[in-house]
Amino acid sequence: MVLQLIETLEKFEAIAGLWNSLPGVAENPLLSHDWFCAAAGTLHRDQRLQVVTIWGGDKVLAAAPLVESRHGVVSRLEFIGSRALYEPCDLLYRDSDSLDELARQLIALRRPLVLQRVPAGRGLVATFRFVGSGKVLPIRSQPCKRVDLTGSWEQYLAKRSGECRAGFPYKRRKLAAIGAVTFEALTPDAATAAELVDEFVRVEAGSWKLATGSALSARPRMEAFFRDLSRRFAERGQLRLCFLRCGRQAVAAQLGLQFADRIWELKAAYDQRWQAASPGRLLLWESLRDAFAKGLKSYEFLGAGDGQQAWWSTSEQPLQTLVYYPYAIGGAIAVGADVGGALVRRTGRALSRLRRAR
Repeated sequence: MVLQLIETLEKFEAIAGLWNSLPGVAENPLLSHDWFCAAAGTLHRDQRLQVVTIWGGDKVLAAAPLVESRHGVVSRLEFIGSRALYEPCDLLYRDSDSLDELARQLIALRRPLVLQRVPAGRGLVATFRFVGSGKVLPIRSQPCKRVDLTGSWEQYLAKRSGECRAGFPYKRRKLAAIGAVTFEALTPDAATAAELVDEFVRVEAGSWKLATGSALSARPRMEAFFRDLSRRFAERGQLRLCFLRCGRQAVAAQLGLQFADRIWELKAAYDQRWQAASPGRLLLWESLRDAFAKGLKSYEFLGAGDGQQAWWSTSEQPLQTLVYYPYAIGGAIAVGADVGGALVRRTGRALSRLRRAR
């Protein structure tokens, strides 16, 4: 097995096919080459990539999609896009041997690592402790909730709360008193995707997110990420944009992906002028019903989550963040910076901020 450290976006772009052949990528767009390249090119323009790849001949056996992150005097390696997006991530590997080698090479870098929101219970802590020295600290992270799309929409709805079963039809009637209510679930191609993303950005700019500075229109790099990501997935017919309209006016919108027979909800917003009719909740109702009608496997909520997701979800993915400190000067500095739970507090503040952004 041979190590290759990729430090430029150009070289990373060149291994798309090899990256996407790694196990797990075909089932999860958040592990795809397009996801990490879009994040690297927009969210990390002034940072150095540190994509660690393990090769066997002309095949990538394992990979860690990392970027260098500096906070004061402390330099760490973390997943590409993880700090800004707060989405689940993982190391990629073909078998236990390639994972062991990947862990050895990561430890050999002698750099502090923050592997944010990896699946819990996968043995990564044990792997790092087995293959090298240093301190591994697992931190419980916010799980990602999902709706398992088994049975029919009616069977699923019957198990939800009274608020879900009765409250939303009432809100729809309230909105329909103003104008005809319609729902659109669109899978645009590359030629039409940009215009629909424009409409999503306009709807979001009409929400409370603009005042808090979390709307895409107020965050140029984040907007650039979602536009690049949308373009990439639209080229494969995997971009999904949903709109709830009252008359001709879009009152709520969702931006996500339809990938591996699942819906992956990335962003949702509603126009605050219509708040009394709960257009965001109405749109989620329609999106879930549409996913059931299409016979998909699950609806993945992603992100930091909110209290409403618990009403709808049927299961969740437990996650944890792994922090590794090497027995080296850089590790000692990082430990000093994080002592007293500072890293945990920063993670908590980031979580609160990202909940507001959703």
